[in-house]
Amino acid sequence: LTVRPRRPLAPFASRLAAGLGLLVLVMAVLAVVTLVFWAGAAVWRFPDPLPAGWSTARLTGMAAGLAPAAGASALYALLPVVIAVPLALLLLESRARRPLHDAGDALIYLPLLLPPAAFLAGLQGPVLRLGLDGTGLALVWCHLATVFPYVFLALRESYRRTDPRPRRLARSLGRSGFGAWAAVMLPLTARPLAVAAAIGFSAGVAQYLPAVMIGGGRIPLLATEAVAAAAGLDRRAAAAAALLLALLPAAGFLLASLIPEPAGGRRRR
Repeated sequence: LTVRPRRPLAPFASRLAAGLGLLVLVMAVLAVVTLVFWAGAAVWRFPDPLPAGWSTARLTGMAAGLAPAAGASALYALLPVVIAVPLALLLLESRARRPLHDAGDALIYLPLLLPPAAFLAGLQGPVLRLGLDGTGLALVWCHLATVFPYVFLALRESYRRTDPRPRRLARSLGRSGFGAWAAVMLPLTARPLAVAAAIGFSAGVAQYLPAVMIGGGRIPLLATEAVAAAAGLDRRAAAAAALLLALLPAAGFLLASLIPEPAGGRRRR
């Protein structure tokens, strides 16, 4: 009897993953194109495949009306990131000295594992007792609880793979702990830090339930404006809000991509 060798599944899995990734990319591009069409369309009747006319004045007016909501969305997404990135770095530094068990990771990722409504209901109780319902402070705190797992998850592997030997050399040459980190680790992890910040920023921009359950709907954000416009059957306003909602994270990732990858500095697998 001859046994035919089994073909490895790695090439098939890689082709399947590439195909699925391409499919998702095409669907995302088509979604953005549709949003552009709806936001700029003057008249688009069924069953016309394309709008019968375009109105840049209407699009400009909607963008101007959504500018305060866009600014608030950027602010309440950026503030948690500014807090989450240093917290993630401190936790990663402490784990490098005293590794935590897997239970610690489960607690960090708990906001991602629980249903958002249930998790926010747990946060809503302390917010109401402290009288912070509908305040920007409560919204930042809630966004921080949601954004931090994304930032930590994005930084964890890149930070772990960074070569520690240049930092040890800097310490041996008389640098302080923070001085060695700023001189060696910060340049080596600048791009992973920027990518993690962009991921946290995009997660914060997309938050809708915190604005409703914690913010009480008193702080207008792009997510709430898009849902309100869609509920009111105003497709043009909903498309304009959704388009701005997609442009904010895209701008964050674009800025992160401008930071060059350091030559060397990565090591262990």
